[in-house]
Amino acid sequence: MKFNAYLFLIFLLSCHSPEKKLTENSLISQKGQSPSLIILGTMQDGGSPHAGCEKKCCKDLFDHPDISRQVVTLGIIDPQNKKTFLIEASPDLPKQLRALRAYSQFKSSDAPDGVFITHAHIGHYSGLMFLGKEVMNASNTPVYVLPRMKTFIETNGPWSQLVKLNNISLVEMQSDLAVPLSPSLKITAIRVPHRDEF
Repeated sequence: MKFNAYLFLIFLLSCHSPEKKLTENSLISQKGQSPSLIILGTMQDGGSPHAGCEKKCCKDLFDHPDISRQVVTLGIIDPQNKKTFLIEASPDLPKQLRALRAYSQFKSSDAPDGVFITHAHIGHYSGLMFLGKEVMNASNTPVYVLPRMKTFIETNGPWSQLVKLNNISLVEMQSDLAVPLSPSLKITAIRVPHRDEF
Protein backbone atom coordinates (compact mmCIF):
# COMPACT_ATOMS: atom_id res chain seq x y z
CA MET A 1 0.00 0.00 0.00
CA LYS A 2 1.35 3.41 -0.91
CA PHE A 3 0.88 6.30 1.52
CA ASN A 4 1.28 9.88 0.44
CA ALA A 5 0.95 13.30 1.96
CA TYR A 6 2.04 16.76 1.02
CA LEU A 7 4.91 18.86 2.18
CA PHE A 8 5.85 22.28 0.99
CA LEU A 9 9.01 23.39 -0.73
CA ILE A 10 9.86 26.98 -0.04
CA PHE A 11 12.26 28.94 -2.15
CA LEU A 12 13.39 31.93 -0.14
CA LEU A 13 16.33 34.23 -0.03
CA SER A 14 17.60 34.68 3.49
CA CYS A 15 18.40 38.10 4.94
CA HIS A 16 21.29 36.75 7.00
CA SER A 17 24.75 35.71 5.92
CA PRO A 18 25.18 31.90 5.92
CA GLU A 19 28.68 32.13 7.37
CA LYS A 20 27.45 33.98 10.46
CA LYS A 21 26.14 32.01 13.41
CA LEU A 22 22.40 32.55 13.46
CA THR A 23 21.16 33.70 16.84
CA GLU A 24 17.85 35.24 17.83
CA ASN A 25 19.47 38.60 18.55
CA SER A 26 21.39 38.72 15.27
CA LEU A 27 18.29 37.71 13.34
CA ILE A 28 16.06 40.30 14.97
CA SER A 29 18.60 43.01 14.27
CA GLN A 30 18.75 42.26 10.54
CA LYS A 31 17.21 44.93 8.33
CA GLY A 32 17.21 43.00 5.02
CA GLN A 33 14.28 43.14 2.64
CA SER A 34 14.52 39.55 1.38
CA PRO A 35 12.15 36.89 2.70
CA SER A 36 13.49 34.73 5.54
CA LEU A 37 12.69 31.25 6.77
CA ILE A 38 12.67 30.84 10.56
CA ILE A 39 12.77 27.43 12.25
CA LEU A 40 10.32 27.73 15.15
CA GLY A 41 10.19 24.07 16.18
CA THR A 42 11.79 20.73 15.38
CA MET A 43 10.09 18.21 17.69
CA GLN A 44 7.78 15.39 16.61
CA ASP A 45 3.99 15.91 16.83
CA GLY A 46 3.75 14.82 20.48
CA GLY A 47 6.13 17.49 21.70
CA SER A 48 8.83 17.24 24.31
CA PRO A 49 8.52 15.72 26.80
CA HIS A 50 6.06 13.19 25.38
CA ALA A 51 2.98 12.49 27.49
CA GLY A 52 3.30 9.09 29.14
CA CYS A 53 7.04 8.85 28.53
CA GLU A 54 8.94 7.32 31.47
CA LYS A 55 12.39 7.33 29.85
CA LYS A 56 15.20 9.40 31.29
CA CYS A 57 15.14 11.77 28.31
CA CYS A 58 11.55 12.77 29.11
CA LYS A 59 11.75 12.50 32.90
CA ASP A 60 14.46 15.15 33.03
CA LEU A 61 12.36 17.41 30.81
CA PHE A 62 9.31 17.07 33.08
CA ASP A 63 11.49 18.20 35.99
CA HIS A 64 13.49 20.79 34.01
CA PRO A 65 11.52 21.94 30.92
CA ASP A 66 13.42 23.13 27.86
CA ILE A 67 11.30 25.87 26.24
CA SER A 68 13.32 25.64 23.03
CA ARG A 69 11.94 22.15 22.31
CA GLN A 70 8.80 22.97 20.32
CA VAL A 71 6.80 21.00 17.75
CA VAL A 72 7.90 21.29 14.13
CA THR A 73 6.94 24.61 12.57
CA LEU A 74 8.49 27.04 10.12
CA GLY A 75 7.94 30.77 9.99
CA ILE A 76 8.23 32.90 6.87
CA ILE A 77 8.93 36.61 7.07
CA ASP A 78 8.50 38.88 4.05
CA PRO A 79 9.76 42.27 5.30
CA GLN A 80 9.35 44.09 1.98
CA ASN A 81 5.61 43.32 1.94
CA LYS A 82 5.23 43.24 5.75
CA LYS A 83 3.78 39.73 5.86
CA THR A 84 4.37 36.66 8.00
CA PHE A 85 3.30 33.06 7.43
CA LEU A 86 3.48 29.75 9.26
CA ILE A 87 4.04 26.29 7.87
CA GLU A 88 2.04 24.12 10.30
CA ALA A 89 -0.15 25.03 13.26
CA SER A 90 1.43 23.10 16.11
CA PRO A 91 0.33 22.76 19.74
CA ASP A 92 3.10 25.30 20.48
CA LEU A 93 1.39 27.93 18.29
CA PRO A 94 1.13 30.69 20.94
CA LYS A 95 4.89 30.73 21.61
CA GLN A 96 5.70 30.33 17.92
CA LEU A 97 3.45 33.21 16.86
CA ARG A 98 5.06 35.45 19.46
CA ALA A 99 8.54 34.48 18.24
CA LEU A 100 7.55 35.12 14.61
CA ARG A 101 6.24 38.54 15.57
CA ALA A 102 9.48 39.36 17.41
CA TYR A 103 11.60 38.26 14.45
CA SER A 104 9.55 40.25 11.95
CA GLN A 105 9.96 43.68 13.64
CA PHE A 106 6.99 45.11 11.69
CA LYS A 107 4.10 43.10 13.18
CA SER A 108 1.82 44.72 15.74
CA SER A 109 -0.14 41.54 16.50
CA ASP A 110 0.57 37.83 16.69
CA ALA A 111 -1.88 36.99 13.87
CA PRO A 112 -0.02 35.67 10.82
CA ASP A 113 -1.00 36.58 7.26
CA GLY A 114 -1.52 32.90 6.51
CA VAL A 115 -0.97 29.37 7.77
CA PHE A 116 -0.05 26.38 5.60
CA ILE A 117 -1.09 22.93 6.81
CA THR A 118 0.88 20.14 5.17
CA HIS A 119 -1.16 17.16 6.37
CA ALA A 120 -3.56 15.86 9.01
CA HIS A 121 -1.16 14.45 11.59
CA ILE A 122 -2.18 16.01 14.87
CA GLY A 123 0.93 18.09 15.55
CA HIS A 124 0.54 19.86 12.20
CA TYR A 125 -2.98 21.25 12.55
CA SER A 126 -4.06 21.09 16.22
CA GLY A 127 -2.71 24.61 16.86
CA LEU A 128 -5.54 25.99 14.73
CA MET A 129 -7.60 25.85 17.94
CA PHE A 130 -5.74 28.94 19.17
CA LEU A 131 -7.28 30.97 16.32
CA GLY A 132 -10.78 30.18 17.63
CA LYS A 133 -13.18 32.29 19.68
CA GLU A 134 -11.92 30.86 22.98
CA VAL A 135 -8.43 32.27 22.40
CA MET A 136 -7.45 34.76 19.64
CA ASN A 137 -10.86 34.95 17.97
CA ALA A 138 -9.00 35.55 14.71
CA SER A 139 -10.79 37.05 11.75
CA ASN A 140 -10.56 35.11 8.48
CA THR A 141 -6.94 34.04 8.86
CA PRO A 142 -6.11 32.34 5.53
CA VAL A 143 -5.33 28.66 6.03
CA TYR A 144 -3.81 27.09 2.92
CA VAL A 145 -4.65 23.41 2.45
CA LEU A 146 -4.92 20.76 -0.23
CA PRO A 147 -8.38 19.40 -1.18
CA ARG A 148 -8.52 16.46 1.27
CA MET A 149 -7.34 18.62 4.17
CA LYS A 150 -9.95 21.23 3.28
CA THR A 151 -12.70 18.60 3.43
CA PHE A 152 -11.28 17.24 6.70
CA ILE A 153 -11.44 20.66 8.38
CA GLU A 154 -14.85 21.56 6.97
CA THR A 155 -16.47 18.29 8.06
CA ASN A 156 -14.86 17.60 11.45
CA GLY A 157 -15.48 19.52 14.64
CA PRO A 158 -14.16 21.49 16.36
CA TRP A 159 -12.22 22.60 13.25
CA SER A 160 -15.39 23.17 11.24
CA GLN A 161 -16.45 25.79 13.80
CA LEU A 162 -13.37 27.85 12.93
CA VAL A 163 -14.71 28.04 9.36
CA LYS A 164 -18.32 28.65 10.41
CA LEU A 165 -17.35 31.52 12.75
CA ASN A 166 -14.94 33.00 10.17
CA ASN A 167 -11.91 32.58 12.41
CA ILE A 168 -10.17 30.97 9.46
CA SER A 169 -10.71 31.14 5.72
CA LEU A 170 -9.68 27.96 3.90
CA VAL A 171 -7.68 28.51 0.71
CA GLU A 172 -7.52 25.39 -1.45
CA MET A 173 -4.18 24.62 -3.08
CA GLN A 174 -3.33 22.15 -5.81
CA SER A 175 -0.26 19.96 -5.96
CA ASP A 176 2.59 21.36 -8.10
CA LEU A 177 0.90 24.74 -8.60
CA ALA A 178 2.59 27.79 -7.07
CA VAL A 179 0.58 30.00 -4.74
CA PRO A 180 1.75 33.63 -4.85
CA LEU A 181 1.86 35.22 -1.39
CA SER A 182 3.48 38.50 -2.40
CA PRO A 183 5.46 39.84 -5.38
CA SER A 184 8.60 38.25 -3.90
CA LEU A 185 7.26 35.02 -2.42
CA LYS A 186 5.41 31.92 -3.59
CA ILE A 187 4.92 28.40 -2.23
CA THR A 188 4.40 25.18 -4.15
CA ALA A 189 2.95 21.98 -2.67
CA ILE A 190 4.94 18.89 -3.64
CA ARG A 191 3.62 15.37 -3.05
CA VAL A 192 6.01 13.16 -1.03
CA PRO A 193 5.75 9.63 0.43
CA HIS A 194 4.32 9.75 3.95
CA ARG A 195 1.52 8.15 5.98
CA ASP A 196 -1.81 9.53 4.79
CA GLU A 197 -4.53 8.13 7.05
CA PHE A 198 -6.70 11.24 6.87
